[in-house]
Amino acid sequence: MYYAGLDLHKRYFTLCVLTSEGQVVADHRRLPAALEPLTTILHELGGPVTVTIDATLQWAWLHDRLAAAGIRVLVAHPQQVKLISHARCKTDPIDARKLAELTRANLLPAIWVPTPEMRAWRQLLRGRAALVRWRTRAKNPDPRRAGRGEPPG
Repeated sequence: MYYAGLDLHKRYFTLCVLTSEGQVVADHRRLPAALEPLTTILHELGGPVTVTIDATLQWAWLHDRLAAAGIRVLVAHPQQVKLISHARCKTDPIDARKLAELTRANLLPAIWVPTPEMRAWRQLLRGRAALVRWRTRAKNPDPRRAGRGEPPG
């Protein structure tokens, strides 16, 4: 069994893969932020892999595509991971290794991952709530600005 910690960025990924005994078998600092190079590395390991990623802005697309490729993916709660593994030196390789180590030790604070359909509904509701807030602000000008020659809202 292999445990992979993946630190996500817009342009690159940092990957650390550990064995069940805790030995590092792969350490990639700047993988392109694409699915194919990552899945190639994970399939070359030759055994079952659990990939752990932080719940950042870009986690959903990668989670869905890795799961579709048959790879087990866990999503970590970033604030709780920070509380568990506080490090003086915080770099991408250290973050990736900590995710892999927490998963290997079964100490990972994982989040519940909604289905893509549920995420789409949530996004739609968040958008509607924002529109309602903007409409309310337009109808109810800020009373602190009244009388100062500033336009309301």
